[in-house]
Amino acid sequence: MQRYYVPPEAIGPARIVISGDDARHIARVMRLGPGETIEVFDGTGRRVRARLERVTPEAVWATPVETLPEAGEPPAPLVLVQALLKGDKMDWIVAKATELGITAFYPFVAARSVVRPAEERPEAVRRREARWRKIAKEAAEQSGRSRLPALHPLLPADGWVEALKAELSGRLAGVRAYFADEALTGAPNLLARLLPNRPAPDLRQPFEAVPSDVANLNAPGSAAPGFLVVVGPEGGWTDAERAALCALGAEPIGLGRRILRAETAAIAAVTLLCLLQEAASGAGAATSEGPPPDDRKKQACHRFRGLL
Repeated sequence: MQRYYVPPEAIGPARIVISGDDARHIARVMRLGPGETIEVFDGTGRRVRARLERVTPEAVWATPVETLPEAGEPPAPLVLVQALLKGDKMDWIVAKATELGITAFYPFVAARSVVRPAEERPEAVRRREARWRKIAKEAAEQSGRSRLPALHPLLPADGWVEALKAELSGRLAGVRAYFADEALTGAPNLLARLLPNRPAPDLRQPFEAVPSDVANLNAPGSAAPGFLVVVGPEGGWTDAERAALCALGAEPIGLGRRILRAETAAIAAVTLLCLLQEAASGAGAATSEGPPPDDRKKQACHRFRGLL
């Protein structure tokens, strides 16, 4: 079923109106017509299955049929704070990090950022922010998310540390903060830091249940932990930035034995933290689609053992 983001105000109790590029996509690309169904979501958690009533390239009218449960979201805040990168790398990070489940994105200018925007014209700022919103919207549609990540304005080189400090003591209070540090390449990585003394799995054996050390990342009875990760620029961190991040309570982490590009580091860190959150909360342990979880696990183990 095709999915489309629709602003909350466009979803009424009896009528949903879709316009712009999505209306053209429904009419001319997908060639959907009256009577067919689509899924719409408003970016705040609401999902609705809707029946098309009238379709034109300019606007599409639909009737709500069924309210669907929220899906595709991490169980706790998952925040990426990313130094500005050159070229289209930031666009790529916004897309992939949205697919992976980030709940908020804070771009900033670091001391060694290659791109160092001077006083930008307001229209340039608006174009960049509109492009990132469009990229995040399309990524959320594709990945089955119910919510859009909060995309914050670019933080300046002389103000991003203080802004991050205010967020960590305000709306992000209680999240576990880390920063990826290329100086720690080869040192104990993020996974080893969070799951100490755990041996690597033997893929020749059937998959294990969620290990107790993952399930106990958070205190018994509490929610899954929230995570924030800060990723630096192409030129790496300065010692002053490292000290400032440590003073905020952020812990330096490595991401393996290899030196990663900045954009690769961002996606590697978000992927690990998202999976750890879901394992700790039990999210994704059951689903209404496909065979029962135990059957899926047995099928996967059988296929993998055949490759070893």
